[in-house]
Amino acid sequence: MGQRGKGTARNLDAQPMQIEGERLKPIRKVMRELERPDGTILRIKVPVYPPFKLKDRSKAKG
Repeated sequence: MGQRGKGTARNLDAQPMQIEGERLKPIRKVMRELERPDGTILRIKVPVYPPFKLKDRSKAKG
């Protein structure tokens, strides 16, 4: 098992930094089919989003 230095322990006690993300726009929409308990099928369009996008810090501070 590895050993941690004193600096690592201090970092664990530090206040967590808040990371801001930008609003995402859907890449596309896909058709999904859901089967209801009575056997009928419901077709809906579901938006597909990218995983995430971090807010550009240079724009946020300026």
